[in-house]
Formats: sequence, structure tokens, C-alpha cells
Amino acid sequence: MSERRQFTVKQGFELFSNRIELPLVEYTAIASRQADIEAHLRQFVTSFTTVLPGAFSRRTLVTPLDGCSIDLYVLFKQEHRNRFSPLALLNKLLLTLKDRYDNVSLLQKHNVVVVPFENFVFRIKPGFLTEKKSYLVPAHACSGWTEYNSLGYKEDLDTANSIHKGRLIPLIRMMKIWNHTNDNVFNDYYLEIFVKEQLTGIAVTSYPQALRHIFKAGMRETAYKINDPANLAFEIEGLRDILSLVSAMRALQQAYRLADVALKLDACGDTGRAYDIWRKLIPGSFPSELDMIISDIKNLNIGGAEALRLMQQAYADHS
Repeated sequence: MSERRQFTVKQGFELFSNRIELPLVEYTAIASRQADIEAHLRQFVTSFTTVLPGAFSRRTLVTPLDGCSIDLYVLFKQEHRNRFSPLALLNKLLLTLKDRYDNVSLLQKHNVVVVPFENFVFRIKPGFLTEKKSYLVPAHACSGWTEYNSLGYKEDLDTANSIHKGRLIPLIRMMKIWNHTNDNVFNDYYLEIFVKEQLTGIAVTSYPQALRHIFKAGMRETAYKINDPANLAFEIEGLRDILSLVSAMRALQQAYRLADVALKLDACGDTGRAYDIWRKLIPGSFPSELDMIISDIKNLNIGGAEALRLMQQAYADHS
């Protein structure tokens, strides 16, 4: 192993896919906060359960968690639904959680109580368990209770991921990371649904080609709205702020242009330049040559003088 190692774009994407998956320590932190909320609520009410129906259960959260919003439902028995209006239960949750946590707030527009923690926030909704694979959650403007089939959508996503040979969920994570490097202009849930829809009926042969396809599809969008597959009456706004429309379109155009150039360079054998373009497209997250060497040292059990030589070479190249 005396010559300098050359890494392929495919190898880079394989490491990229692994390193953005939520690690056990962050899964544990989320579950611990969920348990803490449950313990506090049980001082006042006993007949309820909590679930994390969104990106947590669908495995599409990405690391690092900083700035992530995670859905949490506080669910009661369905026979009690006529005793409480959505707004009444939201206000009860708000007052109860304020006794335990700082900076708790009610976002009535979204029917959620927001509880912030160090590096993520819980968006908490009250609801009811049903006999089906769904929940009853607040309808628009807290006008009543409506069915929300989050479990059904999760099953659909798992099925689609299997059809794509396990590549769909990593692609959703990659798009979320790309979004985070572009000022979070898009709603993460919108991106998840959009990626799934755009890859329906398409064979995903490689991550780079699939990402180019998704960027191109995003450029064709005009409304950036999508119906929630868990309840088609709900519409998911694609943009976090309508004022960021121009920024979003520019980000997609640049991403498509760079992805297209990278694919063409890689096809011509210019792997080094192609690799550099992917690092530019997803800065700070797509692995550097140093990251790849460190990964190789671990995976291939390289030790001693050879490991030291590789590390010194990598550091010299990046200094």
C-alpha cells in the first residue's frame, strides 16, 4: 500500500449514506426526552400513550439533529373524543408542559405545542387511538378531529424502499442534508414525500443519477405544495417561507447543473474532479479524501506504519 489511494464516487456515496444515518446515541436521546415527557404527563393523567409517528419512525431523520423538528403524539382512548375539543386539549398540554419545560409555545396554525431541547424540538399534538391503523388528530383550524393514517404511509414508504433495494430512505436523507446546507429552504417532510413520488416507477441504479433526477424534477415544480399521503385533506407546504422561493429555485438549478457535470466527468473517467464536485454540492457532509482514508483504516484493519503514512499523506493534502 505504498501508492496513493484513489476513491470512486460510488465509494464516497456509500460512506456518505452511512454517516448521515441517525446514530444510536441520538436515537437514545430522542427516546429519553419522550420518556421524560411521558413521566411528567403521568402525574396528571394516566390513560394515554405517546408515539413518534414521523421521520423518527420512518428512519428518515438525519444527523446531526441540530434544528430538527420531531413529531410526538399524545394519544388518548377514542371514547373520550367527544369530551374535548382539539383546542382545549392543546391548551391543556401547553399549560401542563410549561410546568416542566422552558420556552414551551403553542403554534395554533399548525395545531402543535412546541417543546424545545438542546438540539431539536418536539412538535406535540393531542389525539386519539382508533381501531384502525390511524389516529384522530386536530383538523384544520382545530375545527374537529380527523383521521390521520401515519402508519399506512410508513408501510407504503417501507414497501417503496424495498422496491428500490433499500436505496430510497438513504436518498431521502441525502436530500435532507442537501437542504440543510441550503438554509433549510424546504420543509423536510415535503422533501420526503417528493423524493418518494419522483422515484415511483424508476429504477434507482446509483445515488448520483437518482439525485440528478430529483434535482431536475424539483426545477419543474411551481407550487411546491403536496398532499399529505396520511390524510389527503392536509396540504404540505414545500417551502418554509414563501419568500425563499427564488433561493430554492436557484439552489435546485445549481444542484442539477453540478450533478450533471459530475456524472459526465465520472463517465469519462475523471473521477477526481467528479468527486470534488459532489463535495462542493453537499459541503461539509459528503466525505473528503481524509474521511475515506480514515474509513479504510478502520474497515481494513490497517495499522502501524502504513496507517500513519496514509494519515500523514491525507493531512498534508488537506493542509
